[in-house]
Amino acid sequence: MIVGTATTSSTRTRLAGITAFGVAAPPGPTAEWGVDLTGIKFREVRIDNFTKPASVKHTATSDLTWNATTYAGDTGFVGKRVVLGGGWDLRAGYYGTGAGCVDLANIIIPICFTASSTPTGWVCDTDAYGLEGMGDCSAGEICGAGFYYAKKVWRDTACTSYLTTTAVYGFAVR
Repeated sequence: MIVGTATTSSTRTRLAGITAFGVAAPPGPTAEWGVDLTGIKFREVRIDNFTKPASVKHTATSDLTWNATTYAGDTGFVGKRVVLGGGWDLRAGYYGTGAGCVDLANIIIPICFTASSTPTGWVCDTDAYGLEGMGDCSAGEICGAGFYYAKKVWRDTACTSYLTTTAVYGFAVR
């Protein structure tokens, strides 16, 4: 799955030059695309940042099967959680509405690996808990002063804030 958005997920518009879901296009940073993973068996998950470029990956402690199960985060938005084992989850979806975030027109749909101990309702807003990948717009606490409400936070070995810069990113299972 690759995401490139200019507005929030509930009313989002696609970035100019990004091919929309459902339109035939080769995978890459100029296409927004995805497939239904329901029933797919996998062991490895990778989150890609095509803008940086960079990626982070985790291997599950046992084979998993993707399912359609979602849950409501603390603020009522839909989230997805896949427990990978070894203390890590794959999560996707908003914790909050983005209120207080810089440049609301460019809020992202977060996709992250986070510590399983991170409260489930927080999705990818992690405070001091572990985070790798693209964090929620209010997840900047993990990056220190100046990144709080930085809107787009990518974390691998270091933190990158995109502020008003578009980020193109996604995830894959194998």
